[in-house]
Amino acid sequence: MNFTKKQIAWALGFITLIILMGWAIYAVFLRPLLPVEPILPEEVPIVGEGLPGAGVGGPKPLLGIPGETPGLALAPDLPEPAAKQDQESYVSDVAVGGPTRTKALTDKPSYSVTLSGDKRSLNFYDRESAQFYRVNDQGQSIKLSDKQFYEVQEANWAPNKNETIMEFPDGNKLYYNFQTDKQVTLPSHWDDFSFAPSSGEMAFKSITDSVEDNWMAISSPDGSSPEAIQPLGANGNQVTLSWSPNNQVIGMFTKPISNNKQEVYFLGRNDENFKLAVVEGRDFRPNWFPDGSKMLYSVYNSNDNFNPSLWVVDAVGDTIGENRVPLEVNTWADRCTFNRDGSSLYCSRPKDIPAGAGLFPDLLTRRNVPSELIKVNTVSGGITILGEPETSMDIAQVFVNDAEDKLFFQNSQDLTIQSMRIK
Repeated sequence: MNFTKKQIAWALGFITLIILMGWAIYAVFLRPLLPVEPILPEEVPIVGEGLPGAGVGGPKPLLGIPGETPGLALAPDLPEPAAKQDQESYVSDVAVGGPTRTKALTDKPSYSVTLSGDKRSLNFYDRESAQFYRVNDQGQSIKLSDKQFYEVQEANWAPNKNETIMEFPDGNKLYYNFQTDKQVTLPSHWDDFSFAPSSGEMAFKSITDSVEDNWMAISSPDGSSPEAIQPLGANGNQVTLSWSPNNQVIGMFTKPISNNKQEVYFLGRNDENFKLAVVEGRDFRPNWFPDGSKMLYSVYNSNDNFNPSLWVVDAVGDTIGENRVPLEVNTWADRCTFNRDGSSLYCSRPKDIPAGAGLFPDLLTRRNVPSELIKVNTVSGGITILGEPETSMDIAQVFVNDAEDKLFFQNSQDLTIQSMRIK
C-alpha cells in the first residue's frame, strides 16, 4: 500500500503525541518522589527542667496574621498564669484602691436613707411594709415605730434623726416625731424643707396659686409659729433652701449671668445684706462644711463637657465668695459627705463619666456607670482612691460612720444599702 507524504506526517505526529502523553502521566502519577529531609520542630523544654537558652541572631520573628502588624500571638484556649488570675480577681476585705468586699445591709429597696443619730447606723423607709427602720453595720434592722405610713414619696429628716417631714404623692405633708409619737398634718403648699442645726426650726417655701403670696418662711417642725422671711414671687425654683450649720444662712438664690456663670445670693432670716458668690456653671448644688465657714458645691459647664465638678468657696461673713477652688473631681456635691470636722470628704465618683452627665444626671443610673469611692483632703486638695464595690454599681449616696472606718452607700439600681470597710 502506498502512503502519501501527508498521511505519513499525520501518523508520525499522532505517535509523537501518544509518547508525550504517556510521559506526562508517568511523571505526575507514577514517578517516585524525591527524598526530602523532614523539618523538625524546635525542642520544647519540659516544665521543671529549666528555661530555653537564647537563640543565635536575635529574637525570633513573632507570628501574626498576614497583612497585619506582627504582634504577640494569643492563645485563648490556654489558661492565664495563676499570678495574673489572682491579681485580677483579688477582692480586698478593706479598701486599698481596688475591688473591695461589700456587705448588703438591706435586701430590698430602701428610701429616704440617712445616717442615724448614733453615726453608726442608718434610718430608711421601706415601702413594702410602709414602715421606718434603722439598720446597723451588721445588717440588723429594727423598727423606728410600729406605725405604718403608706406611699411616702420622700422623708425629710431633722439633724437629730428623730423627726421627719413626710411628703406623699397627693401633695400632703406630715410631721412625725418617732420619740414622742407626735403627728401633725402640714399645709400641702409647703415645700422644700430644710431643718435648722438644732432641729428646733425648719425653713420651707410656701408656694400658692398667687405669686404675690409665695414666700420663704420658717416655723417649728410641727408647723407652729410660722414666720415669713423673704418674698419669692415667681422665682421659687431659683431658691435652694439649705440651713447653714452656723445659723447665718437659710437659703440661696441663683441668677444666671452667662451660659457658664451664675451669681449666688445668700439669704438669712433677718434680711442681711450678704455678699454674693459667682460660680462657674449651672445646676448649683450646695453642701455645707460642718462648721459653716465654707461650702462645697457642684456645677456643670461647657468647658468641662457639661459634666459636674466640685468646688469649694468661702461662705461666711465678709469672705463669702472668696477663695473659690476647684477640687478636680467630676461628681455631684450630693454624692459626697464630710467627716466630723470637715477635714475629709468622701465621695462617689463615676469611673468613666459620659459627656453631658451634668445635663442628664440620671444618665449614670440608666447606664449603670460604675462608681469608685474617693477621699478628698479638704485642706491640701489631695485625692485618694479608696476602692470600688466588688460588683460594679452606680453609687447614689455616701455616708461615713463616726469612726471613719466604714462607708455606707446606696446602689442606685436596686436601692439597697451597702457597706465597705475603709480601715
